[in-house]
Amino acid sequence: MTRPVREPAGLQEAGLELWREVIGQYGLRTDERHALQQACRTLDLIVRMEAEIAVAPLTVTGSQQQEVAHPLTTEVRQQRALFLRQMSALHLPDEDEDAGAPGRRSEAARALAAKRWKRSG
Repeated sequence: MTRPVREPAGLQEAGLELWREVIGQYGLRTDERHALQQACRTLDLIVRMEAEIAVAPLTVTGSQQQEVAHPLTTEVRQQRALFLRQMSALHLPDEDEDAGAPGRRSEAARALAAKRWKRSG
């Protein structure tokens, strides 16, 4: 019997939604749950930054009194890239991908790697 996975404290709406969706569909190992938690926190940060950018000017005055892009525009772009890397690291199957029962590509990859190591070792 498996224990229910607790939601991480401090997640906001977007992070909680992602957490619940992924945990509800996939049986993740402890390290994978930690990686998912970090992705959820990143997503929450992205949502907060996007809300700030929506009401902020696109440019600000730089140190040399020149107009420069608002610093949040660069940071949100970096956070989006980080989020994509974090989610890719989980190796979750695409929705239209047939990953087989129980529906986890990473389990199949682990089994294949174990088989390979056993054969070569």
